[in-house]
Amino acid sequence: MTRRFRMYPLSLLVGLGLILTSCDFTHVDEAARTPVEDLAVALATADTPDKARVAIDNLFRKAEIGVDWKEGTFSAYVFSREDLDQLAEVQAHFVKGEDEGATMEAAYERLLRSQAATRNADLWDKGPDRSVTADFDAITAMFRASLRSALAQPESPGSALLFAVAADADGRVPSVWFDEEAAASKGGSYYRTRKLSPAQWALYFIWLHKYAWACGGGNGGGSNQCPKGTELIAKYEYEGGSWVFEKPDGNEGVISVTGDDDEVEWTLTTSDYRVDVIQVKAATVVTTVAQTADEAGEGGVIEKDRHGLSNIVFCGEDEKGCWLDCKAQEAACLANPYKDESYCHYKFKKCDLGCHDQGSGGTGG
Repeated sequence: MTRRFRMYPLSLLVGLGLILTSCDFTHVDEAARTPVEDLAVALATADTPDKARVAIDNLFRKAEIGVDWKEGTFSAYVFSREDLDQLAEVQAHFVKGEDEGATMEAAYERLLRSQAATRNADLWDKGPDRSVTADFDAITAMFRASLRSALAQPESPGSALLFAVAADADGRVPSVWFDEEAAASKGGSYYRTRKLSPAQWALYFIWLHKYAWACGGGNGGGSNQCPKGTELIAKYEYEGGSWVFEKPDGNEGVISVTGDDDEVEWTLTTSDYRVDVIQVKAATVVTTVAQTADEAGEGGVIEKDRHGLSNIVFCGEDEKGCWLDCKAQEAACLANPYKDESYCHYKFKKCDLGCHDQGSGGTGG
């Protein structure tokens, strides 16, 4: 899918002035070079608002959340200074044992309430379909599969986000995330009851908003097809001990795929396309892998879970730019666990109206 360079309404551009990152590229480079394990430890030990603010700032920069120097996976999730300050304050309370945090399931339920509010406002059908239809267990399985692949490249932006969500206070990812027996015997209770810190919860909500809608995206009967709202960039089949390009015609060289059915390394070879969703098939199960790329040379490593991989599809979002940017703004608001949900939805409707007024592809009216 050809990349789109969008025009934004003035109101949206003004809002982007209150962004997480400035043009302090020294700070950006420092955060990018710092191992994600160290950043996770800093977050888990930040017992003052000032320390927490620095730790959150660095993690968000590492994951390229709300960045203004490139168009990336999480660049549209813009946090105001006020929201970041509030998040830092409650993060420090959590570290000192004065805040109990919140569960991943609570984030999932908040996302569903946001979806219902959009539907009730009669706005949903005017934007690209982002219906979340998978249950919490299916989305958790997707998160765990993505986390497994992320550990092969923990320093990339998307991997850093996943790592930080799953890491414990020592900056390490507990083995229970990859223990199939333990997960089954506990009936998934670990993932339902584990409390995330406020900053971890914010990171998880961003991931959830970005990917939950693609989980199980219409792949009935185990067929591996791009979810609704995306279009196919490339599909590869594992045949005769190697990965073979299948379709669509003309896109043979867009993505390079090497490896075997245990582990695949893929690379986007051109900046004319952007990979937003990846789905892999193993046995009869289709799983979404939360990896993306929007520049030539970017890519990732995908590892099998239990069964060998048989095919992979790389998909690009069928964007309606301004509408999606407004939803990302709403998600950044909702990612603060102490923000009122009705206020966040009001922000979305106001942003969406600005899209309509400026003729920028919004839903308005």
